[in-house]
Amino acid sequence: MIFDIKKDLFTLFQKQNIVLSLSYRQIMGEQLAEGLAYTTPLMVGLIDTLLSNLNMMAYNLLQNSIDEAKGAARVHLIAERHATDPLKKEMFRHAGDEMRHSRLFAKMIANTGYEYEEVPDTKEIERATNAVLEFDDDLYAFICRVHSIEIRSWVMLRHYLYILGKYPNENVRAMIPIFEEILDDEIRHVVYTGKWVNKWLEENGSLASTLSECVAHTNRETWHDVSSMANYMVTADRNSDEVPKDFARLTAGRWERTEQT
Repeated sequence: MIFDIKKDLFTLFQKQNIVLSLSYRQIMGEQLAEGLAYTTPLMVGLIDTLLSNLNMMAYNLLQNSIDEAKGAARVHLIAERHATDPLKKEMFRHAGDEMRHSRLFAKMIANTGYEYEEVPDTKEIERATNAVLEFDDDLYAFICRVHSIEIRSWVMLRHYLYILGKYPNENVRAMIPIFEEILDDEIRHVVYTGKWVNKWLEENGSLASTLSECVAHTNRETWHDVSSMANYMVTADRNSDEVPKDFARLTAGRWERTEQT
């Protein structure tokens, strides 16, 4: 299923009674054009293939868990350093949502028949912490960047739900309500970040170039992700219970196969 993301986004704001500025409409109308990486048939096909195998599905869930935790740390850090209420409260809530999502993605691994047991690794934890602490940015640019990422997450989750709805495995289909819960949060993240970006654009037209670059950067980043996903599918042994060595090192964890009933 291919979504008309520009139309869907503007409708989303309309339902929240948010009047979009001409500047926001023009920028997003141009950036969310045909060929956007996460709205292409190629992306849908990759996700479909990725979710067609329980090993790859478990890998993907764990990666999402890690990404959500990193995102939560960054949002919380920038909120503490740069934001004031009411935006600060919204960002803290956002960070809390992302940490909950991280736990939910990790928990869903069991639905694939795999279990992930986290093994403490001081060096890995230290590297991850330093990566977050080194991340700093102008608040306006940061929220523009987060807005573009949340739009992508919103679309990607819709892809996941569409594909999972066709999945024959009942244990896998049981994940659908959890994905729907995460999707509801992502919609709220899209709306609140978009509300602030829209407001700032009306106050300062120079932010337009920043927003354009953030959306373009997220698109370029997503094309890179597409390449990584395809490469993983080429190199992964779909019949193996072992997670790729580089990923096991990154997460400092181990996998165990459990029996599905």
